[in-house]
Amino acid sequence: MKLNRKILSLLIILLTGMTSLYARSYPVVTELPGQFFLRNIGSDTWMEARSNEIRLYRGNINNKYQQWYAFKSGSDGDFRLRNNGAGRYLKVETRKTGGIINNKQEILGVSGIYTKVKFLAINDTRFFIKLDNGKVADAKGGGKKFLQGQEVIPYELNGHSNQMWYIYYLEGKKLKLFNYKSYGKEKNSAQNIVNQPVNNNSDSSENKLSRSLRETAISFYMKRTCYSQFTNDNKNNVLRNHINGLRQAAQYRYIITVLKSVIDNSDADFRRAIYSEIYSVNTASLPVIYKTAIRNRVQKTLTKESNSSGKSYLERLMIKFQ
Repeated sequence: MKLNRKILSLLIILLTGMTSLYARSYPVVTELPGQFFLRNIGSDTWMEARSNEIRLYRGNINNKYQQWYAFKSGSDGDFRLRNNGAGRYLKVETRKTGGIINNKQEILGVSGIYTKVKFLAINDTRFFIKLDNGKVADAKGGGKKFLQGQEVIPYELNGHSNQMWYIYYLEGKKLKLFNYKSYGKEKNSAQNIVNQPVNNNSDSSENKLSRSLRETAISFYMKRTCYSQFTNDNKNNVLRNHINGLRQAAQYRYIITVLKSVIDNSDADFRRAIYSEIYSVNTASLPVIYKTAIRNRVQKTLTKESNSSGKSYLERLMIKFQ
């Protein structure tokens, strides 16, 4: 009898702890870096899209499959996450496990359809990733240090370290830990600098093009840079090589972003230089549907282009993407 009472008391304590964990109100992050990396705290490995599944591997900032973009989606704090390498969105998937009974298991994968997520702040730098099914992103099997290929699955919130995540982003070439309380102030400060016209007399060692190559930042560069600055920044064909290195879906979106932005630049020589760079990009393997989308954007840009030489370049692009 005494043993049963001890077990009952223990269960009550455990249930009380779990209830308090769920009842706790975590602040919802409403602003994220445009591109970032997700590191699981328990396993000390990084979230990567691989073979249509989300798994954990050692961090590599040059690995596009570990690079994520965040897009606001609906109510404040809701995001959809797109993987840079896969060109698709984070999504809860159901996988059949086989066997005599055809069981099903939820995993995280990448798809053309997205699952909305919220980032819940445990403190300034640690987060739960809450999925729209009410569960959180969890390193399956617990926080096993540097276990390569560990699956990430939806799981009920338990507060363990394998459900906690750091967010990192690049500031220039430096990897920086995301702090949700200070990030907004830092971003606004940086925005004020970015929105100023590019100074042609600035130090040439600070390559503004290289720092602006992310899809979320390139539009500022396209709108505000002049021809002489671009000539200096693009000596080694930085822009062309970057676009050539993108996957097909990311490549066509990037070209469209560039064309939408550059037409607002008042420097005709700069616009012509950008059209020429796009013409030199290797797009032979792009599917017809992507080429058609780019051609439609070229057509819209052509209607806005006032420079006769610029129009000639755009007409060549029309032929390129037929």
